[in-house]
Amino acid sequence: MAHGGILILDEVNRLNPYSQAALLQVLQEHYVFIRGGFKIRSDFLVIATSNPAEYSGVYELSEALADRMKVVEIPYPDKDLLKSILSWKSSLYMEHLALRLLMR
Repeated sequence: MAHGGILILDEVNRLNPYSQAALLQVLQEHYVFIRGGFKIRSDFLVIATSNPAEYSGVYELSEALADRMKVVEIPYPDKDLLKSILSWKSSLYMEHLALRLLMR
């Protein structure tokens, strides 16, 4: 589905080892074999998220798959930043709501 585009893969470390191997093949060889002998080219970029290792239901990424990924840690925002984001978003929502009420 991501042919020529971007595949966003949420919680990549919830993939079992078999699925990780399939993803690795696609990233490495740039094609996928579909049942019945069809070979489909796969040119896409993968952006993946993962959960901390201590979460239940996660698998360790295979070394080969991990080697093909660049890890960027995004820390959770601090309390002040969260408050400003929530304030900003709620003011936008309230403006939108007020406009909708006026249009009635």
